[in-house]
Amino acid sequence: DLMEAEDIASLLSSFSRRSSTTSAASSPSTDASTATQTNQEEKEVETGDDDHDDGDIQLETQGVESLPQHQPQLQSLRSLNSVGNGITVAMVAVALGFACCENLVYIFVYTPPNLELQLTTLFSRSIFPVHPLCAAIQSIGVCRRDLEKEKHIQLGRIVLPSVILHGTFDFSLMVMTFLNMYNILSNGGDPAAEMDLEEEFSMDLFLEIMPSLLVALGVVIVGWIYFVVGSRLQKARLDALDIEEGAALISDASIV
Repeated sequence: DLMEAEDIASLLSSFSRRSSTTSAASSPSTDASTATQTNQEEKEVETGDDDHDDGDIQLETQGVESLPQHQPQLQSLRSLNSVGNGITVAMVAVALGFACCENLVYIFVYTPPNLELQLTTLFSRSIFPVHPLCAAIQSIGVCRRDLEKEKHIQLGRIVLPSVILHGTFDFSLMVMTFLNMYNILSNGGDPAAEMDLEEEFSMDLFLEIMPSLLVALGVVIVGWIYFVVGSRLQKARLDALDIEEGAALISDASIV
């Protein structure tokens, strides 16, 4: 029995030594595998971070690439009323320059060399801004064609109201001038001699041209009313178009 007990003890001791050796041998591999797994996880995390950063960079790059497509449109964006006002101001400025040159010709070329008569001509032509008014009326038609995109508005329809206004104005002045000359000739007078009478001519001329001035004033008032009404109606239409274009631009920006 003692022999058997010693044999069992020796077997147990050898088994324990083998177990300790096996555990000692397996612990480095376990530590190595654990370290390898940890390194892989860290690499995966770093790779995920890199992918995330790449995605952010790609999104930012796409945003930068898409920005030049919309930025010029936003920078150059002006309301249609602003563009229409610019068209009106430009056309009126040109008409004012033409009217100034024409008035100088009428005063210093077609009017006798009489200071009072020249001042009367200058005053009578200055209080009736027919050319700027005609240009302003034409600008309404230009805006309808180019800004409101009304394709049926052609050049003839743009200039027709101004032609009627200017023609009526000139016709009234020419009729009154003709009647004045006819009265002088019917009374046996000489129009050229009448022009040499400085004081009588200026006073008589003022009385005789009064109906002509009133008719011309009426034509200018009618033209002014036509422009004011047409301009206000056009402003409302352009405001509506601005709202539509603004809503479309916001929708496009939200999609992008």
